[in-house]
This record gives sequence, structure tokens and C-alpha cells, in this order.
Amino acid sequence: MFNLSRMTEIFTIIIIVAVVLAGLLVILFIIEQILRCWVRRESQRADPHAVDSVRIIEKNEKSSDNVPEHDGGKKQ
Repeated sequence: MFNLSRMTEIFTIIIIVAVVLAGLLVILFIIEQILRCWVRRESQRADPHAVDSVRIIEKNEKSSDNVPEHDGGKKQ
């Protein structure tokens, strides 16, 4: 019905493609971890005054519940 050597060849190609894709996934994961460490290190070296300003703004946004929505710059 089916040629056994042809089926084996197709199965081998599928296995090779799966291994290559798994390898690419591992490489992308490693690159992601390296970039995360680099961004974390860069954010620690940032200007402390700027970081404090951002934290104050975020704290104010979280603490004020009834902040009016942005009106698109229209004057009232």
C-alpha cells in the first residue's frame, strides 16, 4: 500500500524539523533572558531623580480613583 522507505523518510524529515524548531525556541528563550537582565541592569543605572518622579506619578495615578478621562485636549 505505502512504500515503507518513503514513510520512514517523511518521518525522519518531520523529526528533523521538530528538533530544529525546538532548538530555535531554546535560542530565543536564552536571548529573552539576556535582554531581560540587560534591561534590568540599565534601569538600575537610570537617573534616580527620574525614577523617583516616575514612581510618584504612578503612585498618584493609583491613589486617585476619580480621575477624569482625557478629553482629547478640548477646553471646557
